[in-house]
Amino acid sequence: MVLRPRPGFSDRCHVSVDAPIVIVVWHGGRQALFLACHIARKTLTIEQLQGSPGLNVPRDLAWTTRCVAACQEVARVRNLRQVHIARAESLPAFRNPSVKANTQEEFEEIRARIRASLVRRYDESAEQLGFTIGKRYSVWRNPNFVSSARVLVDAWRVRLLL
Repeated sequence: MVLRPRPGFSDRCHVSVDAPIVIVVWHGGRQALFLACHIARKTLTIEQLQGSPGLNVPRDLAWTTRCVAACQEVARVRNLRQVHIARAESLPAFRNPSVKANTQEEFEEIRARIRASLVRRYDESAEQLGFTIGKRYSVWRNPNFVSSARVLVDAWRVRLLL
């Protein structure tokens, strides 16, 4: 699989993220893909899934689905209660995309393309992986989650039996 920069884009990357945990996939010495998330109250929340500007990533790579599935595995291993992924329509880039266009028709066409890409990246990945679709976030509940309270109660039961 070859990832190639689009013509006219420099090798430098300018992506801003708004989360304390950022996973960057490098390809050919440059930043290619980004996942930004945070963990709070036993929930891993994915805020951003973004490709580097000017880089064409083949659709059959399914990188967003792979990244989200990796977050589900982190939740299983670290005993997190759930994984949230932002809904496409809740993102600033969906509501107000940065679009440079000469005409209103060109603007609408680019905006529609960006929105379709965001829906594919966020909402369709969540659906494929069994998330429950919510208003602002899609939610996956970890079936293996064990609450601290349950562990404590089980420990007391064992103590009482001894």
